[in-house]
Amino acid sequence: MILLEALFALMIFSVGITVCIKSMLANVRAMALTRDYFYVLHQIDNTMLDYLQRGFISADINGSKEVKENQIVYKLDVNTHPINSLAEDSALNEITLEMTWAKGNKKNKIEIVSYVYKNSEE
Repeated sequence: MILLEALFALMIFSVGITVCIKSMLANVRAMALTRDYFYVLHQIDNTMLDYLQRGFISADINGSKEVKENQIVYKLDVNTHPINSLAEDSALNEITLEMTWAKGNKKNKIEIVSYVYKNSEE
């Protein structure tokens, strides 16, 4: 009877330890994902702030750059175009910043859109 109680206690202990280990591993994965998203949002925010501080922007910016950080390649795409292609006198340009990266087999993407006044020289 004592052997049966000891086996039962060992089973409860092993299940508890397994649950604790799984919880810790899930927390580590969540922290890594949070780190990636924080880095991407920081990069997009800084880039968007650079464009918005200019006050005016041309409608034909199409560019991309790649940044390697922590063995992950992040790709930042910048595109601008008139807010309304039918109305030539539109005073606003739409700016789109999109950052993509792959981690494992999963592809991630964050996109931010804002509006900036057209460059007065256009």
